[in-house]
Amino acid sequence: MMTLEHDYRRILDAIPQKRFLVIGDLYLDRYIFGEPVRISREAPVLVLEERSIEHRPGGGAAPGLALAALGAPVQQLGIIGDDPEGALLRQLLTERGVETHGILVDPSRPTTVKTRVVAIGPYNVLPQQLVRVDR
Repeated sequence: MMTLEHDYRRILDAIPQKRFLVIGDLYLDRYIFGEPVRISREAPVLVLEERSIEHRPGGGAAPGLALAALGAPVQQLGIIGDDPEGALLRQLLTERGVETHGILVDPSRPTTVKTRVVAIGPYNVLPQQLVRVDR
């Protein structure tokens, strides 16, 4: 008798033998991490001291990244802008083993970027997203 765990293992073991085509909206997730240091004099908002910035493939790139991490060959299709953010998104996918020849570059539009400002540090038990800015 097969167990659920056995079924999952069989599926996971088969993933590297399959080829995947992932189609979706591609965007770049940008995370700005900062430690709260005071309240602004201009408005009742936190002032963060920047600690780090991270960039990650987002949106339709997430399933492809997950499959590539499991050892599967992945071809990504989508559209990015002809801008530094699009180039970075393509580079991040390539570094993680995702084939990017199917990504179209459209010079008439920007690459979608979702920037999240996250407070970290001794005053937060867990990182807290404060705001998201979309482009």
